[in-house]
Amino acid sequence: MSAVDGASRRLVAIDALRGIAVLAVVASHLPFSMNSAPAVAGAVAAPESVFPAWLVGILDHGRFGVHLFLVISGFCIHMAWARRKADTAAVSFGAFWKRRLHRLYPPYLAALLLSLAGLYVLHAVLGGASGSFATRLGYPSNGQLAVDLVLLLLLAQNLNGASGRVGNGPFWTLALEEQLYALYFPLLYLRRRFGWTPALVVVLLTTLIWRTVAILAFPGPLQDTLLVVGPSRWFEWTLGALAVEAFLGRVTLPRWTRSGRAGAALLALALAAFDAPRLGAREAFITPFGDALFGLSLFVLVNYACHIRWAEGDRSSSVTRFFAWVGTFSYSLYLTHQLVIVAAKQVALRLGLGTAGVLVLRISLPILAAWVFFQIIERRFLSSSRPSPAPTIAEPLEGDARV
Repeated sequence: MSAVDGASRRLVAIDALRGIAVLAVVASHLPFSMNSAPAVAGAVAAPESVFPAWLVGILDHGRFGVHLFLVISGFCIHMAWARRKADTAAVSFGAFWKRRLHRLYPPYLAALLLSLAGLYVLHAVLGGASGSFATRLGYPSNGQLAVDLVLLLLLAQNLNGASGRVGNGPFWTLALEEQLYALYFPLLYLRRRFGWTPALVVVLLTTLIWRTVAILAFPGPLQDTLLVVGPSRWFEWTLGALAVEAFLGRVTLPRWTRSGRAGAALLALALAAFDAPRLGAREAFITPFGDALFGLSLFVLVNYACHIRWAEGDRSSSVTRFFAWVGTFSYSLYLTHQLVIVAAKQVALRLGLGTAGVLVLRISLPILAAWVFFQIIERRFLSSSRPSPAPTIAEPLEGDARV
């Protein structure tokens, strides 16, 4: 068993990985900021880069923190079931969703309201937009605003790109996670009825077929939507669930699945596959498999981190402890960082700071603001959303599974 902090029952390795994931996503958003130009019908306010193109290209790879979040999410959500002794144990559908929504929805709603307020400041106060309420928020029409708000409130915003228009792009992954939570129940049925190998084969085939059909049969906006909804990322999330059973000793995996070198090699291969279309490879041959390859590499690295008790106790460095600390409020940082990045640009411009000053503000202010958001809002919804702990198995917090 990897060590767990006795006071909080947190698995430190998972916290550290969560911190790395969210900081990677923050890094991918550092160069950009929405402008205050009037909206064009159906468009999202264009992002403006404040950094050189070569740096933007490097930071763009931080988007792959989302893949790590998906694996960690599957790990933490499945922990509550995996620590039970009976493979036939059922998960209450109603209790599961009640706990998930109580844990995740209030902070999300608070961040959504902050996003709307940020749009008003950006477009009406700083940009001078006037007219309808939608126009003051940078929206092309009241109808588009109404549709987006409905989908955002229902956590279905990855169906129409509402996250970008509301000024908080990362919101799309929260809708994806809700869809993966729904897919957890068929996964659990497959796991109980047939075992892990058939279940994993079914999930992988579903993911690859879904993505292949999306690429070959649905070009355009519909393809983009199909590639960001639940079935397209089911395999990555399922690997996280498998990792927790390996962690608890319920299944035995090949040694390479907990090898740091194997994980690093697979991650390098996944990155090469991502960059291959830029070098002339046909995207249709790469896209169906790319996300699954990222999921596999990060699955191995999660197993490795838990196996070596990474980030545990006095052996961890100050950098590792920083990652673990950030991991404890990663959901708050994920929800709020893009808002603060936009605000940091406005502050930097008024202070006359150069690129270095913008970078410093855009790194430090999101972390500080997220910690405050966590203390004021998110923290109060943690304890009551946790299931009763099992007395014989130490585990990470199931309630902290989200990005």
